[in-house]
Amino acid sequence: MTAWTTPKTWAAGTLSSSELNTHVRDNLSHLYERVVGYAPTTSSDVTRASATFADLDVLSFPVATGKNYTFMFIATWTHSNTGGGPVFSFDHPGGNARALFEYTGETSNTSDLRDWVTSIDGGAGVATVDTIDVARICVAHGRYTCTSSGTFKMRYARNTTGTLTVQAGASLFVTSD
Repeated sequence: MTAWTTPKTWAAGTLSSSELNTHVRDNLSHLYERVVGYAPTTSSDVTRASATFADLDVLSFPVATGKNYTFMFIATWTHSNTGGGPVFSFDHPGGNARALFEYTGETSNTSDLRDWVTSIDGGAGVATVDTIDVARICVAHGRYTCTSSGTFKMRYARNTTGTLTVQAGASLFVTSD
């Protein structure tokens, strides 16, 4: 990551390319590389009728080697039958990630299931639901330490049978240090 340089106090005179590079280009690069807040959101429903994981398209963010990221994922979902539910997870280019996925309302209006996920496409998710086509919510929060630059992606799969629908408005909030 580019280091921040305290900006120069400018005076009348000629600017050198070195000064411009240090105080403008490099400081802009530093600000760009530091994700202070990033919040992509899905604009339409997405469905999955497979137990194979797939990317939740826009719910991803670029990552850089040596940086730490904190993220929060929020999604509402429905399922087409009582014999299955969602499994939400993540994918990343390398490093250590850990997140707690909390599924609320999976078997009743007040039920709660917690799923610690520490590996790519990991997690158990929700195995059964009590009624079909009722909107439920999943909230996850986690931390990722990147060892290889690339893209961190939220992922989803259907657990067991039926069709999973992740409703429009699913969001990912990200900060880095």
